[in-house]
Amino acid sequence: TVLVLLLVAIRKPLLTHYSLIVLFLCAIGIYLIQTGLWQEISILERFFYLIETQSFGERDRFIYESVNLLKEQPICLLSGCGLNYFQNHYGNTFGLYPHNSIIELIISYGAIIGTGLAFLTLKGIWKAYRSEQGKESFIFYFALYLFILSLKSGSLVSITTLPVMLVFAFVACHKPIKSL
Repeated sequence: TVLVLLLVAIRKPLLTHYSLIVLFLCAIGIYLIQTGLWQEISILERFFYLIETQSFGERDRFIYESVNLLKEQPICLLSGCGLNYFQNHYGNTFGLYPHNSIIELIISYGAIIGTGLAFLTLKGIWKAYRSEQGKESFIFYFALYLFILSLKSGSLVSITTLPVMLVFAFVACHKPIKSL
């Protein structure tokens, strides 16, 4: 009650609205925890299972194998070993790739090109976000979502990962954009 009265006293509508939403979500969270209903929400159950067991499926193994590959094959770190080298090196079938677009970029193209493209991608994201309409553009947020997803389960040979990175790199290298 005191928090609600403080929010009303602030008289900043935007802050009041966001604060009320946060309070509402906290109230729902407290209710779910006290009644034990949170255990029946499968996504929360899986999240707590991952924290408890510290098991992230195969993804952590693929990251470990990627780092080992770069240690065993320093030429991959220097100049890259080409697309799908990770799969060929370990004899993996389709779908068994590093699951991280930045690591796969370094394995495929080397640290210089891979790090450069990763930097340009991040710079392009920042530049697009700071643009006149970037913060309000659905296309920007969709492309950002695809990029973030590629950090968890992306492959350079997918239809989205490399094109999205190249679009953001293109944005980084050109004049400020007026609309996205």
